[in-house]
Parts: sequence; C-alpha cells; structure tokens
Amino acid sequence: MRLVAILCSIFILFSCQNSKDKPKDLVFGKNICQYSKWLRIYEAGNQVKIQIIHPDQSKIFRTFVISNEFAKKSSSFLINETNAIAALSATHIGMLSVIDEEKSIRAVSDKELVFNQKVKNQIKSGKTISLGSESQLSIDRIIASKSNTIIYSAFSGKFKDENRLRKMGITCVPNFDWRETHPLGRAEWVLLFGYLTGKQKEAKSIFKEIVKSYNQFKNRGEVESNSKAISGNFIGDYWYAPAGQSFHAKLFKDAGFNYIYRDSKGTGSIPFSQEQIISNSKDVSIWLNPGFSTKKEILNTNPKAKFLPFFVTGKVYCSSAKMNKYWELGAVQPHLILSDIYNIAHPKNGMKLYFYEEVK
Repeated sequence: MRLVAILCSIFILFSCQNSKDKPKDLVFGKNICQYSKWLRIYEAGNQVKIQIIHPDQSKIFRTFVISNEFAKKSSSFLINETNAIAALSATHIGMLSVIDEEKSIRAVSDKELVFNQKVKNQIKSGKTISLGSESQLSIDRIIASKSNTIIYSAFSGKFKDENRLRKMGITCVPNFDWRETHPLGRAEWVLLFGYLTGKQKEAKSIFKEIVKSYNQFKNRGEVESNSKAISGNFIGDYWYAPAGQSFHAKLFKDAGFNYIYRDSKGTGSIPFSQEQIISNSKDVSIWLNPGFSTKKEILNTNPKAKFLPFFVTGKVYCSSAKMNKYWELGAVQPHLILSDIYNIAHPKNGMKLYFYEEVK
C-alpha cells in the first residue's frame, strides 16, 4: 500500500508540473463574418484564425493563423502581417484600395485590366511587377517581385507550385469571393485583406458602412418597380439569364426590380431559347447587362436582338463602358451597384450612376 501511495504521489506531482508547463489552448470566439459562406474569421485576443471553405466541397480548404504561438500548436499555415502581396484578380486590387493599401501590391496579373491609378503608376515605375495572364503565371516573376503572400481566385483549387513557394516563405491564399451569392458576402472578404495588412480595424469600419448603405437602398427597394426587367444576352443560340438565387438576382430583388426570372432555381445562369425569351418578355421595358456599351455593338454581335421588343422600345443599361472599374470595385462596393440598379428601377431626374450607363 505504501508503494502504491508513493507512485500515486509521483504521478500527481508530474501531472501537475506538465499541466503547469503546457500552454493553455486558445479559446476562439464565434465567426465574425455574417454574410460570407466561404470565409470564417475567429479572434482570441491578439490571435486570429482564418478559415477558407471550398464551395464545391463544403469543407475547410485552408486554415491560416496570424500568431506564432498558435501556429506551433496547430497544423495551420502561418501568416505574418504583410505588405508584399501578389494580387492576382481585379477584385483583390479593389479590396486593397478601399483600405488604402495599394502600396502593398508587389505583383498583379493582366495589367491592362487595372483601373486603380496608384497601381498603374506603381507598374509604370517598376514597384509593382506585371505577371501576365493568371492562367500562364511565371513563378520566377512572382519570386522576383519579392511578394510573400499570393492571393489567387482558386478556379482550380490549389495554386500551381504551392508547396515549392511555401518552402520559400511565400503563402498562397485562395479567395472565393466570386462564388458568393450575397453581395455583402462578396464585400465581406475585405476583412481578409484587412488582417493581411494589419488594417483590420479600418476594414471592419469600412465594411460596417457598406452594410449600412446597402441596407438603406434595400429598404427603399421594398417598393417594387412597375417596370419589368430582364438581364443577360445571347451566347450562340441561347440567352443566359441570372438564376433567381444568384448574386445578380439578389441585387435586382433588393433594388425593387420586377425581374422576370426571379423565381427560377439555381445560383448560376439559366439558358433560354430565342422563342422563350420573346414569349416571356412581352412586358419587359428594361434590359440589364447585355455586355456591350452601344446598341450597334449588340447588333453586330447578336443580330437577333432586333427581334426583341425591349431592345427596340425599352431602355438598356450596362456597366461595359466602365468595365475595369466595375470588376475592380464592384465586389467591395455592392452598395454602389445596388444604388445604380435602384435608380434604374425607380428613375428620377438627375440620378447619379456609378458603374452603369444607358446603352444607346
């Protein structure tokens, strides 16, 4: 019995010592993202855990942390607050621009599509490197840019040569803002860029104002417009229109537009024949997003348009004339897109449009 008591005492002693020496597990609060389906951010004091969900797999695709302490206790990728980013999509440039972090952009793809003047000047001076098309990126040029973080759109999942880049201290961060179906879900990805640059407070403040402004126009849009609207255009023999649960359909609904396919299922696009479009759109008076800046361009590409009543007698609006601006800033400024669509749905004298223009 005495031996058993001694052994128990020794076990308790070492257990207490191990418990005392072992670092406490961090307790993270709830996900601070309210609208995004694919981005989760958790905070615990100065520790931050970022999870990115793969839309096609509905499971965690990557976990990143901004904390040396937490990284040692997990299998997560470590991210240090950085000011050396390769932004491989126009929306990434837009996200960084609203938090005044253009200077963090060391590399971009498709430089001819850049709208932001500061970034254009950086490319011209050599401070920001052009990597060419995202589908044909040069890994050597990424390394030459001295970027330590790559933000990419994850069209095919894992980034090319990700393991090699990771060994060199370069972190690849997938971005699925383009798969969000709620406009505010897309804009909420600005929080990711805030944490990557140490501008999380600014990003939170900006997003809060975006939500406030968006909801103001949404509340106004509760009065439905008398005008029926259609969106999309012919691609080959079929017209592709946003499905009723898509990003664009959500904007139309929140603006108070009577969108003719608002009750259709799906989050992508739905194909319709020319006969179906003509049959379904007899009362349509507004055509949105044809993809061209002039009616002449529409007819040159799609001569079938001359058979569409809403093309002949209705009004047509599109953002094509400001496409670079739209692609770069639209994701992070959905309140301005909603403002445009609301004003088109409820026209008034002197209305101001930020992205859209009437197609004539």
